[in-house]
Amino acid sequence: KKSISTEILTDLTFDWTRCWNSTLYGGVNPFVATQDQMEAAANQEEFYTAAWEMNQLALYNQYLQEGNCSSKNRWRCEIEAFDRSIQEATGSTFCSSNTGSGAWFWFTVMTTVGYGNQSPVTKQGRMLVSCLAWLSIVYFGVIAAIGGRVTAVIFDDFFRK
Repeated sequence: KKSISTEILTDLTFDWTRCWNSTLYGGVNPFVATQDQMEAAANQEEFYTAAWEMNQLALYNQYLQEGNCSSKNRWRCEIEAFDRSIQEATGSTFCSSNTGSGAWFWFTVMTTVGYGNQSPVTKQGRMLVSCLAWLSIVYFGVIAAIGGRVTAVIFDDFFRK
């Protein structure tokens, strides 16, 4: 069974992070991914988990060596190294943000176009996007109003001369 924090993080995923072996599949183009990259992205949870486990094991071994564990306090040293490696391990070494996809999503939300090619499917994701959408729409409206006011002043000054 998943923990509550895992459920929340999974529910709020918008697939704006791409994790795959870049030496095998190539780097990330924020706008166009190859077919191999798309297939790798579909399996990125397993890839991320495996990368995290490798990183945690490497950190554990590193902390064991740094700790100079003697036979007297070996057990305590191993527990401290394990706890520290769990806290500091990351599987995101091969991950990068899909900035283009995230920017496109927020642009369609902010301008109220909403193409629907990306949308949250969970209650938590919908609530998050709804709250941020209202803020984005208001912010975009303020920018549009300022732009309109500046344009009106420029045209007004131009036609008065």
